[in-house]
Amino acid sequence: MAALKHDPVTSPYSIQANIKNSEVILTRNVDNLRTKKKAAQNAVEIFAISTVNNKINLLPSDRKISSQEIKNAINNVIFTHPFLNKTKIAVDVNENTVTLNGEVSNFQTIAEIIELVSKTKGVLEIKNNLKAKSEDIYIGEFYSAFPDHYTPAVIPYGKVVKNDNLLENNIEEEMFLNPFIDPKLIKIEVLSGVVTLNGKVNSDKSRKEAIKSAYEGDAVFVKDNLKIVSLAR
Repeated sequence: MAALKHDPVTSPYSIQANIKNSEVILTRNVDNLRTKKKAAQNAVEIFAISTVNNKINLLPSDRKISSQEIKNAINNVIFTHPFLNKTKIAVDVNENTVTLNGEVSNFQTIAEIIELVSKTKGVLEIKNNLKAKSEDIYIGEFYSAFPDHYTPAVIPYGKVVKNDNLLENNIEEEMFLNPFIDPKLIKIEVLSGVVTLNGKVNSDKSRKEAIKSAYEGDAVFVKDNLKIVSLAR
């Protein structure tokens, strides 16, 4: 795919793109998260089909990079960033997995930090525990800024859904298969990948399961308007 060869992020890697059953399948190996996500983004923008199945493998670079080297590189890039250098976050690195803890001003800042970390050589997984003081919604170019307590511990890099109708259908299927949810009581609205859940649930667990189902259906952000009520049997 020409766009992958000419994009400065993806061009150093021999990423393969094949079309099968109305989806683009991406394969080959890369050594950082940003390249994997950028390849999927390029595929979504170029092919007039619904989904991209991102099967690109994340593998360490040829040279073994220590956890301390990765941590130092991340701290340095955050410290020298003009808008992030005053943020107080804790960066822990175990092998190629980075865990982020702390509180920042808003979701946009979280998205910026995750994008910067994803570019760091040797980072193959990010566990995001960052919390935002403001509830402003922001969807980053490469990463979604999820609400802190609904965010999957590891940001998913699976299918990228282009069509809002298909995304809604995916979420409906996830909710139908979830035994803790009554999908008839939940209304799903989708706009550019942002999902709004309206309706009723009978417990906090059901509410969290509904939000979880939306993310498992490939939502990039879930806005929770669900109300917990006592439902008559």
